[in-house]
Amino acid sequence: MFQASTQETFDAAFEAFFAKHTDLTINGKKVARAQYKEDIWNEKSSRSKFSVTFKFPGTVEVPNGTASNNSDVGIVAVYLNATVQFTDPVSSLIINASYQLT
Repeated sequence: MFQASTQETFDAAFEAFFAKHTDLTINGKKVARAQYKEDIWNEKSSRSKFSVTFKFPGTVEVPNGTASNNSDVGIVAVYLNATVQFTDPVSSLIINASYQLT
């Protein structure tokens, strides 16, 4: 998303990353998916230089021995930390998120 140079490539990356029925809470407030997409694009477009670092500090899995069948085995949640460092003007955007996979 952050490396997209056109609206079309940004849209494709956003759609690939965020599920259609994503519930977003930012600073304690519910934010519509479409609004968040627009906010990211506007913020990204207004900056000339930036870098992004992603970390995945944890996952929640259903272990092999407790699943009733093999279709229930696997990762069910992912925790994500993203830091966007802007250099023009200098600022940071830190995103901490968790995604439940269903």
